[in-house]
Amino acid sequence: PDWVPGKVFFIDGTQIIAPLNYNAFNERVELLNEKGEKWTPNKTIVGFILGGTEIGKGSYFRNGYRSAQFFELLYHGKQGDLVRQVVAKTRAKREFNDANTTVYFDLYENYFLSDTNGQLTPVKRTKKFWSAITPESNQILAQTKNNLDDWDKVIDLLEKVNY
Repeated sequence: PDWVPGKVFFIDGTQIIAPLNYNAFNERVELLNEKGEKWTPNKTIVGFILGGTEIGKGSYFRNGYRSAQFFELLYHGKQGDLVRQVVAKTRAKREFNDANTTVYFDLYENYFLSDTNGQLTPVKRTKKFWSAITPESNQILAQTKNNLDDWDKVIDLLEKVNY
């Protein structure tokens, strides 16, 4: 695993700063103690920061959208959030006449809009999708020549429509 500086927020309001790793395969936060041993907290985690110890200085993940799953918060707005879910799935490959099986971990990213109740809607980077979400997006996309070809441009649109 890649151990990076991080901060974990627990449901009881306590926090811990430690090297951590997010295991996308089993959706668990793993930490290293002072001896370099891996451990998993037994308290409920409500969020964590990977790559830093302050929000804005690393990638902020939180749960509450669905039980036992963490989503990276990409944009927080008045009407909801844009979040990314990273999921790892395994794939086994065995060559013809070979007794050995190689297991691969493939990472998949899913993007969602979350409303203020935590309800998730899968997101597409198309003008048709965004015009259904917010009608003023058509005008803004035409004025700014935003073709939504990456997620930073989607975030830019959300900021402009004051989502």
